[in-house]
Amino acid sequence: MHVEAAELEAIAQGLSAVAPTKVLWKLSDSDLVESGNITLSPPNNVKIVKWAPQNDVLGHPNVKVFFTQGGANSFNEVCKQAHHTASVSLHSRLHTYAQGS
Repeated sequence: MHVEAAELEAIAQGLSAVAPTKVLWKLSDSDLVESGNITLSPPNNVKIVKWAPQNDVLGHPNVKVFFTQGGANSFNEVCKQAHHTASVSLHSRLHTYAQGS
């Protein structure tokens, strides 16, 4: 999925607004390459990881909200864990899942 560099930067800036709440952001190298090889400087409350065991993270008692692009697997996993969800459809086929969450 291609996300523009400006969109990633806007998300990072927006996440700074929830400080001091801590944020775990899964963002792979391929996501950054597809966005033009940008280097993000996340705010202090944001930790960017290349991979995370999503279902395990969602099962952690400190998770309050799951922010997702609305994919089917993410939707199914968050339903099992019964967390609040914020969905932003960054790809047209994911719009249906985002509406359901």
